[in-house]
Amino acid sequence: MKGTVRQTAASVIPYYNFFEDQLLPLLHGRKQADLGKKTDETAVDQGEIKSSYSNLNSQLGGTLNPFKFTFNLLRRLFGNSRQDRVQTELKQLQQYSGLYDNYLFANDSLKFLKTKIHQQISQKEGIPSKLGLWTNKKVAADPIVSELKTTFKSWLVPFEQILSGGVKGVSLYKADVDFLQELANDLLNGNHSEYLKDLANDVNRVLQKILKQQNKQLNAQKASQAPSSQLPRNSNTSRQAAEQLASLAA
Repeated sequence: MKGTVRQTAASVIPYYNFFEDQLLPLLHGRKQADLGKKTDETAVDQGEIKSSYSNLNSQLGGTLNPFKFTFNLLRRLFGNSRQDRVQTELKQLQQYSGLYDNYLFANDSLKFLKTKIHQQISQKEGIPSKLGLWTNKKVAADPIVSELKTTFKSWLVPFEQILSGGVKGVSLYKADVDFLQELANDLLNGNHSEYLKDLANDVNRVLQKILKQQNKQLNAQKASQAPSSQLPRNSNTSRQAAEQLASLAA
């Protein structure tokens, strides 16, 4: 939803992208401060992430566990549908993306969600779409695909938080750039790419910000390490050298 709003705003508001680039670092930089002190309630840990993955695997891919199967059947009978359960789990995973230590799980969450998106599209697209003849409108209208995409985009936020300095003591490295480049390329050119261009655009947007900042830092480093021949001359040193040459000539 946020990605759709951003694209719409960019199409109708002149220079929207410029102002967004200036504003987002401030918002993401304040994100962790707004959470207050780091506690069990404001931080996500590996156990919570794994539990979320497991629950979504169970809801999206079915389960062979008889207890879970029976429990899900009872919930369905009492009006708690599969779609409701999946969206609840995805909302929880979205919430985790905004807590402390989220960057520790960003890569795994993005890979996990990409897999789930592919699986859900495969269930909805139909034979003509699988053969590449045309796209299926059911995919775009599917609420689970939409919520999966929203959750995927929420897990790009940790990269932007680090980029804006909102996470103290943590930096982005070449491995992060390589990961995002591979992810964007797969979304843009891999399986189901006709349905995933919006995700590829969001990944590329974050990637370009990272590359822009890294280039800026690299240029500043080169400037600080300029050769001595390019540095301003010391007038006193030059005068002393001239006097020495004059004395030798005499």
